[in-house]
Amino acid sequence: MLKFIHTIFILILLNSQSLAEKINFDEFVVNKYLKTKLSSGDWYLATKERDSYYGLWFDAYRLAKVENNNITESILIGVADVAGVYESVVNTAVQEVIFKNKHDGCYERPEYYLLELYKRGNTVNCLIVRHIDTNKELNFPDDPEDSSAQLKKWIKDNELKLPKIMLMSSHTYFSRLSRGQMLEITHAIDPKVLNSPEIKHFTEESSEFHKNNINNFPDHKKIMEKWISIAAKRHREFEKNVKIRKHHALDLNKYLN
Repeated sequence: MLKFIHTIFILILLNSQSLAEKINFDEFVVNKYLKTKLSSGDWYLATKERDSYYGLWFDAYRLAKVENNNITESILIGVADVAGVYESVVNTAVQEVIFKNKHDGCYERPEYYLLELYKRGNTVNCLIVRHIDTNKELNFPDDPEDSSAQLKKWIKDNELKLPKIMLMSSHTYFSRLSRGQMLEITHAIDPKVLNSPEIKHFTEESSEFHKNNINNFPDHKKIMEKWISIAAKRHREFEKNVKIRKHHALDLNKYLN
């Protein structure tokens, strides 16, 4: 989902590096508005990117939790500072990228399990919950420009393994009424962390967690519902941190358990 940020413009890459920096604190803070709590365990800053284009700048951080050479959780955090620069152009681009991107966006898609959206004018508050086929995401993404090259190199260099299926939630907010920054956090987790039953289907379409299949797998559905509840709580925390306008908040009470 961070392609939301990176495809607003064709960017000039200023700095891109692969890191193996261990994180020794329980909260990752980008700025006073964008931060996320980390579960206990060994977390690493896997990649960090900064892009800039004519006064606009974009930062993205990818964190990974590693247990016995397995990535059990990952977090992608992005901020795009587009305040006060080419506002009419940026506003149009944001709307096209979020709502007209044929590969991803804050609109109903077959692979999305849940979408909650507030949209008015140029304001967007979006929560997406889904599962992902990690092999497809890394090696055969829908968007051919989404190479994930840094992440693949980091995984290979450190001899790490990814779960074949992960559950994911994406949290995005953009409003000219609130600083004009696009802020996004994406969480992904190995279903085993949530005590998932055995997974036997490993493609995006065949997965037990796909919304078209899940009613045939009631125990997997319970895990997805648990994940939705976690995602709803995270989104409330996200809304609080980014200091959204109250009337921009999503109504997530029905998902909280």
